Amino acid sequence: MTYRLAKLTRNIQPEDRILFVCTRQKFLETDRQTMLELCQQTELDWQVICSTAILHGVAPLVYVNLQRSDPSALGIPPDILAQFKRAYYHNIVLQERRAARLKQALTFFNSRSIQVMLIKGVALDLVVYDQPWYTTPHDVDVVLNVKREETSVHDQQAFTDFLHGSGIEFDYYEHHDLTMNGVLPIEFQRIWRDAARIEFRGE
Repeated sequence: MTYRLAKLTRNIQPEDRILFVCTRQKFLETDRQTMLELCQQTELDWQVICSTAILHGVAPLVYVNLQRSDPSALGIPPDILAQFKRAYYHNIVLQERRAARLKQALTFFNSRSIQVMLIKGVALDLVVYDQPWYTTPHDVDVVLNVKREETSVHDQQAFTDFLHGSGIEFDYYEHHDLTMNGVLPIEFQRIWRDAARIEFRGE
């Protein structure tokens, strides 16, 4: 096992190693030195690095860490740096729009005394990442602390109408993405009992 892991590590492309280093929130001096050494030792395909970072939704975080490493010393082509910069600012705008939609949803459900649990990417943005724009958002997933069978048809339709087109995906008491549509047995009663209450933009 140790030999196989070491062999796989040796086969990692230098562009991948750059990405591994640059997708860390806590970017240390040792990481900066690793970046400089990689750039000095190898002729890197920066377009591959940039395209891969954008594909996996981590371009803003990579851009921040490239800035911490002094891009001129790394030899990053100006057009590649411009691509990273566009992805960085584009993501900030997207995250702000998503946050505004989420606040509206929380206000809507709080007015009906329905607790909302944030899960997956939007939860990571709030409690894991130092900045929500480090990664590219997709949809917003939330769970309502009310069971479908306890909710009137009228209210169900009102929830759907309100969230239609908002990019927010919701479910009742549990979430199909977490249970994989019923494949995984997840004890949502315990999850709700142990959940920590947080504040998001006054909600």
